[in-house]
Amino acid sequence: MSASRRSRRWPWLVAAAASLVVVAVLSAPASDVPYAPDGVGPDGLRGVVDLLRSVDVEVVVSLDPPGDAATRVFVPVDRLGTDRREALLAWVRDGGTLIVAGTTSPLHDLVGVDDPLGGFGTTERELACDPDGLVGPVEQVAQPAWNGLQVPAEADGSCGEIDDGIAWLVVRSEDQGKIVAIGSPDVFVNARLGRADNAVLAAALLGPAPGDRLVVVPRPPVGEGDTSLLDLVAPRVWQAGLVLLVALLVGLIARARRFGPPVPESLPPVLPASELAVSVGELLQRAGDRDTAARRLRADARRRTARALGLAVDLDAEDLAVLAARRTGTDARLTLTALTDTPVPDDQTLVGIARAVHVLGSRLTPGTGDHDLR
Repeated sequence: MSASRRSRRWPWLVAAAASLVVVAVLSAPASDVPYAPDGVGPDGLRGVVDLLRSVDVEVVVSLDPPGDAATRVFVPVDRLGTDRREALLAWVRDGGTLIVAGTTSPLHDLVGVDDPLGGFGTTERELACDPDGLVGPVEQVAQPAWNGLQVPAEADGSCGEIDDGIAWLVVRSEDQGKIVAIGSPDVFVNARLGRADNAVLAAALLGPAPGDRLVVVPRPPVGEGDTSLLDLVAPRVWQAGLVLLVALLVGLIARARRFGPPVPESLPPVLPASELAVSVGELLQRAGDRDTAARRLRADARRRTARALGLAVDLDAEDLAVLAARRTGTDARLTLTALTDTPVPDDQTLVGIARAVHVLGSRLTPGTGDHDLR
C-alpha cells in the first residue's frame, strides 16, 4: 500500500477508534448525574446510601421534609426553589437537623470561600474536633477541593479549620433545630468514600445509629428551583462530546489543504527593451512603413541612452549623440545614425539604423554615465 493511501486512511481509523470510545462511554449507567442519590458513577452518592442501609439506617430520597424532627435531612446540592427551602427551614426550627453541602446555599446563610487550588488531586485534612458529637471518631477526611465557610460569632462549633475564621464544617442553631454546613459534598461521593475516614464521617453525620432515618434531597425536576438541563447532563456525556470534538478536529486537519512539494513552472520569456524595439521595427519593415520603424527604434535608443548617461530624456537628439559618442567611445557618425531622426529612403538604410542602435546599446554598460563630461 502506498504512503499516500495510508495517509488517507489513518484519519478514518482515528475516527473509528473515537466512535468506539464514545460507545463505551455512553454505555455506562444512565444514573450518573453528579451527587445524585442513585448515581453509581464516580461523583454519585449511591455508595453512601448503600453504606447507611447496610447498618440499618433507613434512607429515603424525597424533596419534602420529614414529618418528625428525629429524622435527619441531607441536601448534597441546593438547587431548591424558595418554597421548598422555606419548608425545610420551618422543619429545622421545629427541632430538625439539616446537613447541607456547598458554599452558596441560602439554607445555611453563611459566607463561602472557594479553594483556589481545588481540583488538582485529592488531599487529606484533619478535622480534629467533634462539635455537638456530630463527627464521631473521625480523624482525617479526603477530597479534592477544600472550600470553606466563614464561622459566625453565634456558631455552635466548627472543625476542619482552613484559615483564620474559616472552617470546612460549621454548626449553628436555628431555633430548636440545627444546621450543619459543609464546604463540599465531594467527601461523600463514590470515588472517595473509601479514602481516609470518609465512610466513618458519613455514618456519624448522616446516620449515627441503627434504626435512624435519613432523607436525601435530590435535585428538583427541570424547571423547578435552580435546576437546568445542563445540571442533569452526566459528566460522561460531556466526556463523550469532547472525544467527538477531538475526532472531528483530527479529521479536519487531516483533510485540510496543505502545501505540496515545489513544482517548477515555466515563465514566459522576458525580452529586453532593445530586442522588443528591434522586433517591432522588423514588423513595421515588413509592413513597408520604414519611417515609423526608424522613429520607434531611435526613440527607444534615445530613452535608454539618456538614462544610462544620467541625462534628461528630452535632451536634444544631436547633443545626446555627441555626449554618447564621447562617453562610450563610439564613432560619432554611428551615434548620430542611431539617435537622430532622418529620412529612411530604403530598407538598407533601416537595417543600418537598427545595426547602429544595437552597437550603441551594447556599449551602454552600468557606470557609463559616471564618466567625466569634459
